Amino acid sequence: MKKSVIVILLVLSLLIPTTSCSAPNTIEVASNDYMDLTKMTPGEFDKDLCSYYVLANYKWHNYSCRLSVENGKLFVSNERADMPYEQHEMFNHGYLLGTNYGEFSGWVRWCLQEELIYPEGKRPTVEETVLSDENCRFIIRLERETDCAFVVLDTVCMMDDYEADTLVYRFERIRAGSDYDYSLEFTEIASLGGDCTAYFNSIEEECVYLATDCGIYKLNYDGAVETVVEEEYFRYMVEITSIVLYEGEIYCSSPLGIYRYNPETDESLWYPMNYEKYAE
Repeated sequence: MKKSVIVILLVLSLLIPTTSCSAPNTIEVASNDYMDLTKMTPGEFDKDLCSYYVLANYKWHNYSCRLSVENGKLFVSNERADMPYEQHEMFNHGYLLGTNYGEFSGWVRWCLQEELIYPEGKRPTVEETVLSDENCRFIIRLERETDCAFVVLDTVCMMDDYEADTLVYRFERIRAGSDYDYSLEFTEIASLGGDCTAYFNSIEEECVYLATDCGIYKLNYDGAVETVVEEEYFRYMVEITSIVLYEGEIYCSSPLGIYRYNPETDESLWYPMNYEKYAE
């Protein structure tokens, strides 16, 4: 009788599904660059690491992590922030062009393609209107069919330890009857602290999230700007490589790891990136 009971218990124990125990607030991720990286757990933020990552001879200097959402899951790749020297955005019969050469020079111009207006017997030319002499970081077109965009500029101060501020301008073409008869509006709508290296255009929420080395800011399509969160973390992240929305929360990535913020509870968590474990 006792043997029968033991056998039954053993069979029942095999039928009961087992669950793996994970640390609280563990996030599931996927990655092609870090093959064994499937989960990340919260940890302490080590701001001293920032001083190492700027050194070319530091072992993990060329490693980073960048977030995206793919197939409903957080995806981690080994990429730095994508900061091209040139930005452009096409409109009917013209385009916005911006350059960013760091502390050297930069500008934003509206370029009217005259050859599209007068194609017969006229040498193709481009008429340029200078809108700004500041470095252009991003040009964010809200919708393809609109004649407006947000232009994100940065001002670099070499005399003050390379500190920067982020300026946000609204660009708009005001038509007066035709594509060729219009006025240009280029108006500053916000000045944010820190250097902006990533943004996320949320079409559903009709806003743009901007990440700087001071925090996260929300730029509504109507031009209103809100401070989402400002924390000391951001000053020591080396650079923000991406910002995404995932299941109602905001995630920012950097070479040091991933920052997670819940707007509903005003709580944040830090997920350190362990290159020693996943990069080799």
